[in-house]
Amino acid sequence: MMQRKALIYILLLLVTFCPNRSSATDSGSGFDYFTGNVGIKRISPLSILDVNGSVFISSGLSLYRTTVSTGTIEATKFCTGDGETNCITDFSILGGGNGANFIDELGDAKAGTTDGASIYLGTKAGNGEDASATYSVGIGYKALFDNSTGDTNNVAVGYEALMNNDADNNTAIGFQTAYSNTSATNITAAGYQALYL
Repeated sequence: MMQRKALIYILLLLVTFCPNRSSATDSGSGFDYFTGNVGIKRISPLSILDVNGSVFISSGLSLYRTTVSTGTIEATKFCTGDGETNCITDFSILGGGNGANFIDELGDAKAGTTDGASIYLGTKAGNGEDASATYSVGIGYKALFDNSTGDTNNVAVGYEALMNNDADNNTAIGFQTAYSNTSATNITAAGYQALYL
């Protein structure tokens, strides 16, 4: 009775998952295979395996027909979105799965010195920083772009905030705030192009 139930269950699975049941082929090795597409919760599968729903894998997944460890995914390209857009092929940016340990390990960030006396986040932020301790913080594209030795204690938050700064003790928050400042010290500016000069 138990074998009969198992056989019925297997037949139901084949009927459910293989829309082209006539494509089953005997390989001669005791295993049958299907030449058509297999769909799980799909009436008309569009690829060899077309799954509508979540897929849970208890061991590794290899796209090369090789054995991999549990939890391992083996591939050469990873894409997000529809089609093959937004893809990465250089997995070294993932840091070996450990992530970044220091600000300098991020692609768009850096610390001015090894002790983190200055911090910059954003493309080209703190570009002029030469690893001396300027005790400054720049957040945003080209924030404190020209900040260098002697330009200390500055805070810039926003796109090109304090971009051309060559002075000390300044605070700028907002889009291109205090953008052209080169010599004024002890200023505070907030808002869209405030003290743009």
